[in-house]
Amino acid sequence: MTSYNERYFYPGTNTFINHFGIKDSMVLAQIETAITEQAAFETPTNKMKFSPEGFKKLHGQIFGGVYPWAGDFRNVDMAKHIEGDKRIHFEKGVFVKTSMERLCGELSHDLKSTDGFKTKDKKQFAHRASVYLADLNFIHPFPEGNGRIQRLFLQNLAERSDFSLNYNKLRKSSWIEASIDSYKQPVMGAHREMGAVIEGAISERILSKSKDKKEEKLKYLRQQIKNNDRDNKDRGR
Repeated sequence: MTSYNERYFYPGTNTFINHFGIKDSMVLAQIETAITEQAAFETPTNKMKFSPEGFKKLHGQIFGGVYPWAGDFRNVDMAKHIEGDKRIHFEKGVFVKTSMERLCGELSHDLKSTDGFKTKDKKQFAHRASVYLADLNFIHPFPEGNGRIQRLFLQNLAERSDFSLNYNKLRKSSWIEASIDSYKQPVMGAHREMGAVIEGAISERILSKSKDKKEEKLKYLRQQIKNNDRDNKDRGR
């Protein structure tokens, strides 16, 4: 059976197979950041469909300029090191497709049978969103870029609600910590940290010009580029 590394990395490296044939992971990370952040800025998340195909399309739009496998669910097992010898194992590759179908079905039913995520209660919105994000995080449907797809998914949910997502308050480090915490979802209160991150990043929606929203998103994207540059320097130490 093909392993995750064999399927997605160049042999003998920790660099994803890419359109450019780049085998230096730090160089690729810089190029990926530039291409994907521009693609994220140009992609209207409010038109995203909550279906397996909708998630695949979004991933393809964001990462298609870098990776040949962008827009496809992984079909191999995947795990990540978090500290020392500790690893977290995500949904098995053979179950990714059916798990995404289940998630999207539950979300679609929720949107139709309730209020479509419209609420003025920040805690209620944050909790509901954190439950779906924790599930999506456990499934980890794509080989790479799951965190960014999750944040764009959250943006879509916020746009359906009475809140706006403040990108400047959605810090990458806090998001990663909350994602790791959400992996323990069978434990009571496991969504609490993700809910707190979401609650701290949303504010009551104020009608504004689209230009203002673009400026806000540009500030967030610039911060993400700085964060990625800092991460790349840390890897090189």
